[in-house]
Amino acid sequence: MKQPHLIEEIKAGTFDYPESFTEENKCAVLNAIKGENSQDYRLWA
Repeated sequence: MKQPHLIEEIKAGTFDYPESFTEENKCAVLNAIKGENSQDYRLWA
């Protein structure tokens, strides 16, 4: 992985998504991360 700090930001809920990202894009990113690690990251609480 080229930028592991981005994964940590997404997991922590502190990643600033580009304005062009839709909720569907954000969910796809979250699901990809969940696929790497089975823990439940509650980013959208």
